[in-house]
Amino acid sequence: MELEQVKKMSKEAALVTIQNTVYDATFVFFEQLRVAGKISGDGHTLAQELAEFASKKVDSLWKEPKLKEKILNASNVHKIEWDDNNLIVQFNNGGRYQYLDIPAEISIGMSEAKSPGSYLNREIKGKYRYTRID
Repeated sequence: MELEQVKKMSKEAALVTIQNTVYDATFVFFEQLRVAGKISGDGHTLAQELAEFASKKVDSLWKEPKLKEKILNASNVHKIEWDDNNLIVQFNNGGRYQYLDIPAEISIGMSEAKSPGSYLNREIKGKYRYTRID
């Protein structure tokens, strides 16, 4: 798996990936040890237990990205929140939208724009996927 894929991975996807990877990497080896008489138990159960342990360990170490926030109080944009991949825009009318896969520099550009609404229309809308949240 490429580093860029891992950087964009959600916690849930990472946990599934680690479980599958650990299981796949250990099942055959555990079965070989069992057949050779070196361990008791079956390879499936041992691999599953190890995979679950690895997933729990990753879960306990996971760092949730901290959102940066800026109150804009512009004519139509109240505030924005962003991390390295997403931008949340809260409008003065209460609507909130999350724009996905946005580079941090675009979000920072919006936070510094003289007209955040114009910046949103020019640089973000129609170029990035979004969803309404609430």
